[in-house]
Amino acid sequence: DPARALEVLEPQGNVRGWLDHPFYRLQAHCLVRLGEFDRARAALREDLALNGKDPKTAAGIYNHLGALASRQGDRKEAITFYRKAISKDPGLALAWNNLGLNLYQAGKREEAEECLKKAVQLRPDYVSPWMNLSLLYMAGRRFEEAVSSLEKALELDPRDYQVRANLAWTQRKLGKAAEAEKHYRLLIRSDPDRGDAYNGMGLLYRKNPEEALYWFREALERSPGNGRYHLNLGTTLARLGRFEEALPHMEKAASLEPDFTISHKNLVRIYKDLKRPADARKEILRWLKKDPGSLWDWFTLAELHAGGALPAAGIPSGEDIRAAEKAVALTRERDPEALLFLAEILVRKGEKARAWKLLEKSRRLLGRARLSPSKRKRAAERLGRLEAFLNSRKGGNPHGPGPGRKESPRGRSEQGTGVRRGKGPGW
Repeated sequence: DPARALEVLEPQGNVRGWLDHPFYRLQAHCLVRLGEFDRARAALREDLALNGKDPKTAAGIYNHLGALASRQGDRKEAITFYRKAISKDPGLALAWNNLGLNLYQAGKREEAEECLKKAVQLRPDYVSPWMNLSLLYMAGRRFEEAVSSLEKALELDPRDYQVRANLAWTQRKLGKAAEAEKHYRLLIRSDPDRGDAYNGMGLLYRKNPEEALYWFREALERSPGNGRYHLNLGTTLARLGRFEEALPHMEKAASLEPDFTISHKNLVRIYKDLKRPADARKEILRWLKKDPGSLWDWFTLAELHAGGALPAAGIPSGEDIRAAEKAVALTRERDPEALLFLAEILVRKGEKARAWKLLEKSRRLLGRARLSPSKRKRAAERLGRLEAFLNSRKGGNPHGPGPGRKESPRGRSEQGTGVRRGKGPGW
């Protein structure tokens, strides 16, 4: 009861000049528990003024000031206080750990790693720096090193739920399914009312959707307000082709985490699979309001129009070209696939001359742009299909075949329009 504790401490607080360090530390702790951060800071500064002549005492006070600043979201000030603590007592492992964690959160990973390693060197029996080192390694996809740190932390405290959960997650990332499952089952046994271990089991069984469904439902039963669990269950149902069942979970995921990109994209995909283009368009426009630079959304919006679904639903045509042009502009006309996508839409609109110009530009880009092998192959295939179709229509290339190229033989394409939209990501 921090409020009652303060009542007991207040009479002593009226006497100044003789109060020792533990009094201020207890007072500050109670004030922090009550959310009175400014008073807590004042108590710590008074403690520093009265008792800070001893270097180790001063280091402890600076460490507390750093923790308070960090709690208030002022990471820069927290780092300053932790550095002062270390300057007073270089052997204070707690300050090295706290400095390392705040540097990691500030994006300074190399210095953070040095600080955390110093903390475990000073106190190898201290769990927190091992845990924080593992977070740093996980963020850098150094999973083997993360496992090593987590195993050390778990050895020190086998009952630490979060350490074991992170170890299971990391082993899953390494493809060590058996080890990950062992830890997830231990987590379920230790705390069967938490949903995260059930969700982890579902992710382990993603290649077996029916089994994954069971685990995701168990996770959701325990945490119905978790957007990621709704997303995982909805995605698994969609992979099984059960789109109607998946839809409410996708909508719930998007409402619970409106800024989570995967929830948004999967909701759009579900609407498309259910042939509800107007709803897909509405969700895309919602996203574009906050992220007008989303290339995926501009392309998908253009594709919805190009497929003919939106005009059929009463949405005016013409938005497809504008959306595709926006996507091309976002890539600064340096993405051959973006240019070819716009060219395909222009072909459907009968603007073949403009489509030819885009095709030739994309051909030049393919020759010099830095592209991954898969992207280069995909763009080349798309270009070939589009060029074959355009050459099969009356008139061919109005700008000529291009240097060193021959016109393709004319004649009707066996593939109808000959123009195919790119295959979107599957479930």
